Amino acid sequence: MSPDEAAPVGLPRPTTRYRLLKRLALAAVIVLGGVGVTMAIGAVVVVVAMRWRHVAATRRVEAEVSRVRSAGEPLTTKDLYAYHEKRAGAADSTPLWLAALDTFDGRQLMQDGKGLPVVGDGSVEQLGRPEGSELLAAAEALLGKYEETLIAAHAAARAPGNCNLPVRYEDGLNADLSAVSDLRHVARLLQLELRVRTARGDAAGALESLEAIAAAAQTQADRLVVVEFLVGIALSGVVFECAEFLLAEGKLNDDQLAHLQKVVSRLDAKSDLPAALMGERAMGYFAFYNMGTLDQEKNSRLARFNGQLIRPVDCEKYLEVLGEMVACSHEPFPAARNHAKAVDARLSALMKSKNPLDKLSYMTTLLLAPAVPTVFDVCARSVAHRDATIAAIAAERFRRRTSALPARIDDLVPDFLQAVPQDPFDGKPLRWKVERTGLTIYSIGINDQDDGGVEGKPRPNEPDIVVRLPGPTADP
Repeated sequence: MSPDEAAPVGLPRPTTRYRLLKRLALAAVIVLGGVGVTMAIGAVVVVVAMRWRHVAATRRVEAEVSRVRSAGEPLTTKDLYAYHEKRAGAADSTPLWLAALDTFDGRQLMQDGKGLPVVGDGSVEQLGRPEGSELLAAAEALLGKYEETLIAAHAAARAPGNCNLPVRYEDGLNADLSAVSDLRHVARLLQLELRVRTARGDAAGALESLEAIAAAAQTQADRLVVVEFLVGIALSGVVFECAEFLLAEGKLNDDQLAHLQKVVSRLDAKSDLPAALMGERAMGYFAFYNMGTLDQEKNSRLARFNGQLIRPVDCEKYLEVLGEMVACSHEPFPAARNHAKAVDARLSALMKSKNPLDKLSYMTTLLLAPAVPTVFDVCARSVAHRDATIAAIAAERFRRRTSALPARIDDLVPDFLQAVPQDPFDGKPLRWKVERTGLTIYSIGINDQDDGGVEGKPRPNEPDIVVRLPGPTADP
């Protein structure tokens, strides 16, 4: 299928299983006589029922495809390319970002970065300390080696317009996304640059590095592949962590804090979720017409069916599940997440069904769809982390004006926040704790339990999502 063609939808031709059943019925008549006639009649009934189910499901798939496309949502490779190009608009920063990605080799960067912070396994906390002078010098040497990449990345970040990194949608689920991986390498270099600039007392330069990371995250906004969406969330997470670090350092002035708040506010994973799920639905729909792409073998036996819808019942279920997921994505949190969990529960029940025909009928749907609901959890985490970070910046701006931390989050409205941010996991205001050591802002997280703002990295049961603002007696 070419990228300019819509996936064909029409009544399927009889496949091997139907021809085989007919031959078995004929053989039973010849070998077993009267008993064979009874068996043959039973086989014919089964064949007719299966064939009718096949044809009816194909017609329903055709109707659903027409409905989705008439709603302006992409579902074929042609639709994906049209959606992709429409977003580009008049200003397009794609060439600049591609130029930055062409300046380095990711494997070489990983080799060069061994033992260093951020790009390797070195301790980032040592950079700003006297005992870390050698590490700081080594980090600066690495940044010097990749100066061309950093200059190109900053130029791309400053350029107006959208970025659309190229994707061959006709490759389906096997599409090459290496440019997205390279983008993460660029973000690591920028993060190391931010840390080095902070260690050298260059607060303005550190803020510039953070803004470039945010721009890299925004290249994945409104993307049509879930992997790209998740990379955008990961890069946004780097921005939030760097913002919290800069707050703890306390070296940004009032204007810089206000600008930082605007930069963080622009990263909205929730608004990017619908496009990612629509793209996932389209990529899965493409796979149903190109079943050979799902087989890891080079010369898959399924490849001979490419261009045909050989599993319409399965495809109908897939479009139903992903259609509901797309609908969920337009709902606000926490309703969107709760709705997605309900869909996930139905999929899990189908997976655990004792009826073998359920698994056989919906085998491809169960292969492609189970991980999709977890995207809502990841998205909610990003929203909670962003809003807690914004609230922490607002609290610091409040402290600069009043010489005291706000006792309640409501105190920030309307001068520093437009509204009290809600926890995407339960819909309540973000938790707020003012203590001698500083301010703790947190969301209850994926486990839906208030753990009191626990510290440390996420545990298996997913603790609270926490952002801290040190108090005047705390050591940054």
